[in-house]
Amino acid sequence: MCLIDFSYAQCMPSRFKKDIVRAAMSEEGDRIALDDMQRMLANINMQHRVTRSEIEIIFLEIGGNSHAIPAERLKEII
Repeated sequence: MCLIDFSYAQCMPSRFKKDIVRAAMSEEGDRIALDDMQRMLANINMQHRVTRSEIEIIFLEIGGNSHAIPAERLKEII
């Protein structure tokens, strides 16, 4: 059990990562689309921390031209 003043991510980092990945996933399968990732960042008010061009670079390096990456891979990099 964690202390009250700890953030959610510090209490359960693996659960936090799973929740972030789940929030970014669409109903279509185990891949995360670039647009879904950007939507998730906007939903948690973090779109100003990572620009779309930075996300595009990450997605291009990991997923190629598909503009989607495997959910498990996102879990590894966050």
